[in-house]
Amino acid sequence: MTIENAIKKAIKAGYIYENREDFVNQFGVYVGRFKEKSIAAILLDPQFWLYLGRNLDWIEDGAIVTKKWKNFGGAPIDYKTYQHRFIDHLIKGKTVESYFKILK
Repeated sequence: MTIENAIKKAIKAGYIYENREDFVNQFGVYVGRFKEKSIAAILLDPQFWLYLGRNLDWIEDGAIVTKKWKNFGGAPIDYKTYQHRFIDHLIKGKTVESYFKILK
C-alpha cells in the first residue's frame, strides 16, 4: 500500500481532514489547520489511524474483527498499535514508505 492509498482508505472510512478548526496533536503542539496539513501531520493524527483501521478491519475499542495482521503473529491488535509501530519503524531509521508497504 502507498501512503496516498492509505489516506484515501482513511477518507473512505470517514476521516475528515478539511474544514476543521486548528489541530493540536497529542503532545499539545499546534500543527495548523487541516486544510493546510502536510502528509506528516496527517500521519501523526490519531484519527487518521482510527479511520484507516476501520477501512482495513483492524480491531477497534476491543471489538474483534475478522482480519488479523500476520506480521504480529496473528494476534488481534487495534489502530493504536499500528500507529505506535509506525513511530517505532521511523525511530529505527526506516522510511514512511517502507512501513506502508507492509500494510495490506
